[in-house]
Formats: sequence, C-alpha cells, structure tokens
Amino acid sequence: MEITWVKRSNSWFWIHANGKNIHIDPSYLRGSISGPEMVEKADLVLITHAHHDHFQKKTIGNLMGNATVIIAPSNVARKLGSTGKVILIAPGEEHDLGWVKVKAVLAYNLGLKGHLLHKKGTCVGYLLTLDGKTIYHAGDTEFIPEMKQFGQVDLAMLPIGGGPTMDAEGAAEAAIAMRAKRVVPMHNHRRPVEELKTRLERDPEIQVILAEQGKPFEPF
Repeated sequence: MEITWVKRSNSWFWIHANGKNIHIDPSYLRGSISGPEMVEKADLVLITHAHHDHFQKKTIGNLMGNATVIIAPSNVARKLGSTGKVILIAPGEEHDLGWVKVKAVLAYNLGLKGHLLHKKGTCVGYLLTLDGKTIYHAGDTEFIPEMKQFGQVDLAMLPIGGGPTMDAEGAAEAAIAMRAKRVVPMHNHRRPVEELKTRLERDPEIQVILAEQGKPFEPF
C-alpha cells in the first residue's frame, strides 16, 4: 500500500493498494494542476464535505473512469448531480465494495471556539477497512466524543490547523482516544507539527508519520 498527500491540497490523500486507486477529498488549493495523481483513473472517490478545499467537481471529473464510484454526503451529492455512480452516505452508514469497506463517521465543530463551519450531521469522516487495516480520514472536525467509539485505528489522518478543525493538542487527544497506531497530520500548512510529534512520542504505541506532499509513503 502506498499513500500520497497530494501537493497543493489541504486534505487530499491518494491511496494505491492492490491495483486500486482511492482519492479522499480531491481538491487543489490553487488552480488545476496535472500531477501523478491524475495519471490513473480513480476506483473510489470519497468526499467528506462540500467546502472548496475538499470538493471540486472539475477535479473529480478528471479522475472519473467508467467504473469509478463516488461516496459522499447528501450536500455534496446534490452538487455532483448525475456525475458517475454516486452513493449517498450519512454518519453511521457503511458500504462494502468487496475490496474495501467504507464507514462514514461524524465530523463537526463543537462551537466552543466560536466556529460552526462544520455542523453536526452535514460533514463526515471515513473509516476504511482495507487489506486488514483500519484507516481513518477525519475531514474537517474538532476532537469530538464520538471518536472514543471508533475502536483501534491503524492509521489516522488528522487535521492540526486549528480554527474550525483540531489543533495539534486536539489531534493528540483524538489519536490517544481512538488508540491510533500511526498518525499523519494534515491541513497544517501554517502550523508546525513539532507539538503533535512531541506530544505523541511520549506514547510508545503511536508513530507520527510526517508525510511530504507529493511523495508516496508506505504506512505499514
């Protein structure tokens, strides 16, 4: 399995495993760029919510092939219209595609910091079961109580940018709560990762992977 945090994106991760391509939140921050992530068509596209830095219809169109499946919450699906095969998903729902299982989980702001850009029930994160591993992509969320119910997660992709998402402290709390074995920080272009790394390295059970954008890594 190879995973790439795509260049010039906040939270776009490309997972290549067993000849299949999964793209989570494919969206360029600036313009349209043709990189290696566009060479092969997607087998599965997952969208966490409708904000522009997580969802761009044109980018998804460029990834689409005849067999591409898109899984998205209803607010994204409405914007996609008749684009390809779209499966609607809501928090708590699961879909088994045979080669990967996808479960949507809640992602939202608690409002304690004054942010409610991500309202409960409108955005999702994803738990993927792939090659016997559980991979979590948080989307945009704060550390929320529901994360304590995930069970053990083999790899967690967690935002640390603060504001309407977790900061490094919140991401560390989330990683510990879900017993994540490996953590990849994302959505952090202006935030240093040292705080997260220092906090989690106190726990010998958790490994922090500092992904370099555009450079594939093998998480397991």
